[in-house]
Amino acid sequence: MSVIALLEKIKSRDKKIISDKKMALNGGDFYQKVCTASSKLKALGITEGVPVLVNLNNDIASVINLFAAWKLQAAVFVGNPFNPIDGVTNTIAKFKLYAVLGNKSTVKALHSLLVGSADENQAEPQCHFSDGLAALVLQNNLHNVNTTQQLERHAGIAIFSSGSTGEPKAILNSFDSILENALSHADAIGLKETDVVGCILPIFYSYGLVANLLSAIAVGAKVALQNAKAGAEESWMRENRVSVIALTPFFAKDLIITSPHLRVITIGGDALHARTAKKIKKNHPNCELYSTFGLTEAGPRVATWRFDNCENFPEHRVVPLGEPLSCCEVELDGHGQLIVNTNTKMIGYYNGYSLGVTIPNWAENTVETGDLFEEINGNYFFVGRDKDIIVQNGEKIFPALVEMVLLGMDEVEDARVIGLSDPDKGEVAEVFIKAKSELCKDKVRRFLLSHLPHASMPTNFHMVKNISRTATGKKSSITQFRQQIQKQSA
Repeated sequence: MSVIALLEKIKSRDKKIISDKKMALNGGDFYQKVCTASSKLKALGITEGVPVLVNLNNDIASVINLFAAWKLQAAVFVGNPFNPIDGVTNTIAKFKLYAVLGNKSTVKALHSLLVGSADENQAEPQCHFSDGLAALVLQNNLHNVNTTQQLERHAGIAIFSSGSTGEPKAILNSFDSILENALSHADAIGLKETDVVGCILPIFYSYGLVANLLSAIAVGAKVALQNAKAGAEESWMRENRVSVIALTPFFAKDLIITSPHLRVITIGGDALHARTAKKIKKNHPNCELYSTFGLTEAGPRVATWRFDNCENFPEHRVVPLGEPLSCCEVELDGHGQLIVNTNTKMIGYYNGYSLGVTIPNWAENTVETGDLFEEINGNYFFVGRDKDIIVQNGEKIFPALVEMVLLGMDEVEDARVIGLSDPDKGEVAEVFIKAKSELCKDKVRRFLLSHLPHASMPTNFHMVKNISRTATGKKSSITQFRQQIQKQSA
């Protein structure tokens, strides 16, 4: 389905389809606002393939900007509104972005940094403000991404990922693909037109954008947008009659929602451990509970596993991968790597205007995930990331597997395992633990030895005050984590 076809469907909906703390709109009103914003963007020179950074707050104004840019078939780069201004200017330069849509203060701050940077005889950046629109336009950057990068498919969306290098790259996909993926996810969790989907997770992340916002809009459910920092407030849930929410495991583990309207909770964005799943199930006995797995390269959702009707969880593991979405098939290769076959596969990795697009040498409609699983009784269980494997004394140690076992200890609040170079052992596995209560290292070692082979035993153990995570509770990158540890030990 194209964005034009989706907007026509939205136009015909008389009921309220989207709300935030300021307003609520029915389908017709939302459609008109998108058309008005689209006309303004077109007047600024935004057309097919033009790269536009759209900062996505969890509010209606951001969603209108998003759909207005999509209506013009622009190449939409999904922006995190909390990124530092210096970082945004670097992104503008690297990807040769033509426009930035956001709030007034962000646009003004960017303008003050960039004005005067143009070469002689080139246009200076221009601010444009009108009702509901704040835009920075860089005329010198006008180009069509699809043409300049010689793309075979139209790039409708670019979602940033630092990957393992720490250098930002954009994962490109078409609008039609991510919409198909959103519909497949909606079908997997039984999303209904009568549902109210509470968007608590930031919609600038692919999980929040596709599994929450687009899934709801595509099936005709209502979207209730909540400030991501406010979270799942009980009063807000009741007032908006929220029936479906999505959370990360970190935030779901201690959450108890008693609202009678809530019927579905999906958990994604990070590994869901059995202990956390049991706790969520105990706290929400009347809800349908789904663990979801995805990666942006695949469109982004891949599989779901319903766990509210499962009595036996595998101890010291994450929950199973579950059933692939209707748009996907999954299998393991000879090394245990998960292979996803999907027609919602990404176009490629966009490394920057000058560096171009990298298209991995994968089979058609195939994504090699780099995620390692093992099959037990017909279910796939996550073991770790191929790139994260630590080779200590010639033995492979899977950090995720060690972390799973550690999180099975009652005294452990959070844990992280990383590898460090060692002149004698090649690498050593270092364990960092945030404890709930007093815990000695010998007890940790004994616990690990009771669940893991001796060859998988980490070398060093450290008790720390905190383990850094992102705004949504996902593990921070190894680089960020090492920086945090250095600060704590300074």
